[in-house]
Amino acid sequence: MQLAMHMVTIEDLMPREHFLRKLEAALDLSFVYEETAPLYSKKYGRPAIDPVVIVKYLLVGFLYGIPSERQIERRVQTDIALRWYLGLDLFDRVPDHSTVSQLRRRKPSFRKVFRRLFEEVVGQCIEKGLVSGRVVGADSTHVRANASRASEELVEVAEEAGVYWERLDDYEEEGLEELERRTGKRRKKRTKQIKRDNRRTHKRVSRTDPESGHLKRPGKPEGPHYLAHQAVDSDYGIIVGQTVTAGDVNDSVPFLGLIEHIHENVVPIQAAAADAAYDFPLAHRALGELGIGFFVRPQKTAARVSVQFTRDDFCRDENRDVYLCPIGKELCLRRLARSASGLFWEYQADKRDCALCPLREKCLRESDKRGARKVSVSYFAADRQRSLERRGLLLLAQPGQLLLDLGGVLGRRLLLDDLGEELLHLVVRHGGDVLLQLLGIDIHLLGQRLGEHRLLGGPVHAAQSLGDGVVQQLLAGDTLDLQIDLRLLGLC
Repeated sequence: MQLAMHMVTIEDLMPREHFLRKLEAALDLSFVYEETAPLYSKKYGRPAIDPVVIVKYLLVGFLYGIPSERQIERRVQTDIALRWYLGLDLFDRVPDHSTVSQLRRRKPSFRKVFRRLFEEVVGQCIEKGLVSGRVVGADSTHVRANASRASEELVEVAEEAGVYWERLDDYEEEGLEELERRTGKRRKKRTKQIKRDNRRTHKRVSRTDPESGHLKRPGKPEGPHYLAHQAVDSDYGIIVGQTVTAGDVNDSVPFLGLIEHIHENVVPIQAAAADAAYDFPLAHRALGELGIGFFVRPQKTAARVSVQFTRDDFCRDENRDVYLCPIGKELCLRRLARSASGLFWEYQADKRDCALCPLREKCLRESDKRGARKVSVSYFAADRQRSLERRGLLLLAQPGQLLLDLGGVLGRRLLLDDLGEELLHLVVRHGGDVLLQLLGIDIHLLGQRLGEHRLLGGPVHAAQSLGDGVVQQLLAGDTLDLQIDLRLLGLC
């Protein structure tokens, strides 16, 4: 039997155009040595595995969808491209999966390496002109925890300061000075701190994974989850910021910190965009102070369910700084109220007026101990209103030509003057449904087209979702992608 001998190296076996070659050339991981230096001893212990190899080990697992360290180890043993990227020769031993697992358990500070890796990649994207900060959109996605609903138990919510508690302290002092100027009265200094939302005294916590949270949202799976919050630059879809919270945390909680971190440390943001879940009054003030435009779909206000008259039935008289009830009685400014999540101006009617009012039953609950109707208005309501008006003005000013372009694409010539300001505000307020009707598009036919392209499920829901997307693209001042999408759907 004759044997053949070949003199080859792993470099010869690695394809020249392989993705990992391009990644190796583009991504410099030398910073890993600097970040991990305090974690290694120069005098004691066995020779350590190169920390860059460990980072690459986990990185290829993410890039190729390998779910566990054990499977990564098996894949690297047989895949020449992965061996080449990790710097292993054909006969070098692959790092054991338990090494990586134990590193994660014993050295939690090693996680900061991956944060630095993320920042390095974003920095390179900025250098290449792929990130501008013109418009940054934020949203969250749920990630199922490795725990079952059977592992959950009810625990009492700990009393602790809210995420924006210290911010509200500063604004409260400012508000008290304004209250004294407007009413001549100043509330006494608060002696008891309001730290917990009394509406929620217990929550579900998993014994298996206590860091996760019980997710319960419409249209989402229920159970232990995490929420991954991302901020994306709209130019090329580059993620410029991210954080993770438990699944029971509201989307608004990490929002300001995430946007401020990006604005101050990554790239200056000109405008931020988000859905209605992020429409909380403080965000409008905080982002306005940073010079960041905030474009958000207005959140529907919760109305009282036990009385007929809602806050919308009370008219504001700016000149007298009062609210007028449906029969014309005044509600005067009484105090600046503080809750665990916000500041509110409280306007209250005179008890004598409410006692003699023929509409009392429609305005007050039987259990109302005050005996007088109260109207609460966010301390940041004026900032929110200015932000929403700016959003409407953008639609009125810049997208005038955009609507003409869109009308041309759809075979409809839409003139801005014909639409009118009120109709445009209606589009902004109610989203895609109104816009589709405005363009004369049959929502059911459009939904069928979308269903044929497998873009979205459900005819009406699909069409409404596209309409919402049209509104967002109009507000962002971008019709190019919109025109492409419509051409793909055969609508032009």
